Amino acid sequence: MADYFLQFALTVPVSSDAAYEWLQVVLPALPDVFSITDESEKRAAKQLKRLVAGKSPEHQSALTELSRRLLRSDFDGPGFQWQLDRETSADGPVGELHLFAEECGDTDQVITLLEVYLSQCDPKRIISLSWAYSCSKMRSGDFGGGAAVVTATGTTYVDTISWAQSLADKLEAEHTL
Repeated sequence: MADYFLQFALTVPVSSDAAYEWLQVVLPALPDVFSITDESEKRAAKQLKRLVAGKSPEHQSALTELSRRLLRSDFDGPGFQWQLDRETSADGPVGELHLFAEECGDTDQVITLLEVYLSQCDPKRIISLSWAYSCSKMRSGDFGGGAAVVTATGTTYVDTISWAQSLADKLEAEHTL
């Protein structure tokens, strides 16, 4: 039996106090976001109402959007870990968000979080994310990776296995002409 891994590490600059505060509220709430189920829309709406109670309108909006987007997926829990750091420099406070997965990461979840974060806190920023697929056994086709460029308005992906096969097919077709 083989073990499969998806690993990544990413550092995102946090450029404002408001963005840092947004992350301080939203990140700890992610386990609750993932606990909202789609068993019934009425039950999910009640769970979401409890989650956002007492939060500012901006935080309610963020948690509602994350819940809406993650509820439509097969996510069963956070597929990444995070750490939020802040230091004071001569130019004022500087923050960094570290997102990572050591074994079984879920890049779709991270991308969803980043899209909502960018749309609400840092709409001009562009973030690149790359990841690696690996396997505990030496199996052809079980190693590779991918990359994504994330903006406030969407994401563009590339998967190395698909990209390499597509390029090989193109070159082979050119060679046989």
